[in-house]
Amino acid sequence: MRTRAAVFFFVLFAAAHNSTAANFETPNNQPIEITSSGETRYENGIAIAQDNVAIHCGDADIYADSARYDSQRHEVTADGHVRIYREDKLFLAEHGTYNLDTKEIHADTFHTSSEPYL
Repeated sequence: MRTRAAVFFFVLFAAAHNSTAANFETPNNQPIEITSSGETRYENGIAIAQDNVAIHCGDADIYADSARYDSQRHEVTADGHVRIYREDKLFLAEHGTYNLDTKEIHADTFHTSSEPYL
């Protein structure tokens, strides 16, 4: 409960100061950083970011036009020019979902830098 209150306070503080970055904790206490050039807000357990979104968590970096982080399901859903960098691999899609717990990537179609695919 304290974590939710702390996250809520941080989001309110960030909104009051027009900040475009927010940090949230994942279940393994690994922080997730969400940055955007547009609006970033937190509603009902979901962080929503617009315009040039960058999300960093552990060995994964996600970039997109917009994204949502569901703190209950520990999933990032990204839309528009999605780029997911994990370890030494790159995944490209127009829409994708990344689960922070399982590290699974879901997309209708995506490209990867893994051999023999591109």
